[in-house]
Amino acid sequence: MYMPKLYDEKKLLRYLKKQQKHAWNLEHDFSWANDIDLTKEFVPLPDDFILTPHINEHQKLLVSQLIGLMINSSICELEGALERSKKQCWIEVINQYPVSPEFEALGENFFIEEKKHSDAFELFLEKFARQTNVTVKELKSILPTLNESKIEKLFRVNSYLGGKALWMVVAAVEEESIEVYKKMRPYQDSIDPIYFQLHQKHFEEETRHASFAFLMLELLEERTSTPVKLLSRHLDFILSEVLQVSWILGELMKVVNLEKLKNRHPFYQGLSELIPVIKNFTFTDVLKSLFNDAPFISLILRPGLNKHLSQFLDEQKSSRFLDKVI
Repeated sequence: MYMPKLYDEKKLLRYLKKQQKHAWNLEHDFSWANDIDLTKEFVPLPDDFILTPHINEHQKLLVSQLIGLMINSSICELEGALERSKKQCWIEVINQYPVSPEFEALGENFFIEEKKHSDAFELFLEKFARQTNVTVKELKSILPTLNESKIEKLFRVNSYLGGKALWMVVAAVEEESIEVYKKMRPYQDSIDPIYFQLHQKHFEEETRHASFAFLMLELLEERTSTPVKLLSRHLDFILSEVLQVSWILGELMKVVNLEKLKNRHPFYQGLSELIPVIKNFTFTDVLKSLFNDAPFISLILRPGLNKHLSQFLDEQKSSRFLDKVI
C-alpha cells in the first residue's frame, strides 16, 4: 500500500491528482443496461465452507449469490455510514487539527469516492430486487443494514470524543474489499459480469485511496491529548471489533425472513428450502464457519487480521479482543 507522508504537500497533491485522473463514472462506466445473469455465481464458495458438502450445485449457486448480496450490502452500509458520519469523523477533526489544503482536498475526494461506491452497490441491489420481483426494502430485509442504527451512533460519539474506532473500521473495510476482489479474480468467467465489474472498479479506487484511513489514524494518534490517546489505544479497536462483529452477526440472522419472500421468485424459494439444512448445524459450528471460511464475512468478523491495520495496531500497542478468544 502506498503511504504518502502526512505533511508532504507535494506528494499529497500528486496522490490526489492520480486519484482524480483515474476516477470512474458511476453512470457511464458500468453495464447497467444489461440484466444480472442469475445463472452465474457472485462469489466462489470455498470447499471447506460449512454448507458445501450438504447442498447440490444449484443450491451452491443460490448461496453464492446470497453471500454476494450480503457483501454488497455490508460495503454499501459501511461506506454510507462514513458519509453520514462525515461531520464527526472528518469536518470536526480537520477543523481542530488542520494539516494543509492538500490534505483537506485529499480528504474531500476520499468522501466523494466513498459516497460513489456506496451508491454503486446500492444500484446493484436495486437491480437485483427488480429482477427477482421484490422491492429494495424487501430485499434488505434479508441483508445487513446499518442506517442510523445505535451502533452507527456509538461510532459518532467515539469520534466526537477524539476516538479512532470508526477510522479503524474504515481501514479494515478498505483492506477487506481489496481482498474480496483478489479472491474473485481467478473465477471471473463463472461470475456474473456486472457483479464482477462492480468489484473490479471498486478495487481500482480502493487501492488508490486506501491509505487515507491510515493517514487519519496517524493524525489522530499524533494530535490528541495523552490521556485520550492512551484510552484510545486500549479501547478503540476493541470497540470497533465488538460493534462491527455484533452488527454483522445480528444481521445474518435476518435470513429467516426468506420464508416471507419464497413465493416471489425461485431465488428466494430455493434459499428458503435451505433453512432446515442450516438448522441441523449447532450454533458453535455455524459461528466457527462464519469466523473462518465464509467468503468476505470471515474477513469482516476478523478485522485484526488485515495486514496493514494489524501493523498499525502493533506499532501503537493497541489492545485487541477477538484474537485472544478465537
